[in-house]
Order: sequence, then structure tokens, then C-alpha cells
Amino acid sequence: MPPPSFAVLRQKNKYWKIGARTYSARARDFIDTSDPDYLAWASEGNVAEEFSEGDLRDAKRDAGLPPFAPVTALQARRELRVAGLYDDVYTIVTTSPDPDLLDSWNCAIEWHREAAWILAVQAELALSDDDVDALFVAAYAL
Repeated sequence: MPPPSFAVLRQKNKYWKIGARTYSARARDFIDTSDPDYLAWASEGNVAEEFSEGDLRDAKRDAGLPPFAPVTALQARRELRVAGLYDDVYTIVTTSPDPDLLDSWNCAIEWHREAAWILAVQAELALSDDDVDALFVAAYAL
């Protein structure tokens, strides 16, 4: 089955099974199957379609949904402070021999999840994709 499109992700009350978890298009996140909206939807005979975690990631990327939606530099810096990573990231960008890291830190109005400088900092901190995704999702919510 192909991954859901942007239009499908935006449908109200659409659910998918990814492994043992259930993803809600409305919540744009995984939900507990005791969620009243899910139970009402399922009671109408609807069944959640199955697809892979990679398909969900690709659909979010294509749709520009968190964690792939850009965040402002202010949102990102605030979330780095909450996560206790601000000082580490600041040290990396200010001591890097790559001037693009510092320029991006200082001048980028929006931070994009898959920007080269974000990936470089991610590698330097040995953070997983899930770790950085969670930071972007949390920053987006600020």
C-alpha cells in the first residue's frame, strides 16, 4: 500500500495501524485505542489500515507536518533549553570550523528538520532521528 497523501493525512477521523500503535490524522500523533473518537469511529465498522513507520514519516515529510514543519529559531532555542541541550548545541556551533553552522545558528529565521547544519549538530551530539524529531515536534507546539 502506498503511504497516505497529504489530503489523506488531513482527513477527519482517519486512523492507521503502525505495528501495535494507532495513528490519528486528527491528533497528528499516536493515540490510545481507548480514545473516545477512535472508539466511535471503530464502532461504525471502520478498521484502521496498516502501514509502516517509514510510510508515516514520508507522508509527514511530504505534507510538511511536524517534525518536518519548520520552526522559528525562538521556538527551537526555547525547546533546546527545556531539553537541556542549549549549551551543548551552542558550544558545537560556536566552536565548529564550519562557518555555515554559526551562520545558520545566528541568521536562520526558520529551522528545518533536514537542514544540513541540523544534521551536523545531530551527529555531533549522537542524537537519534527520533530524538531530533521529538525536539522539533515540541518546538512546533510552543
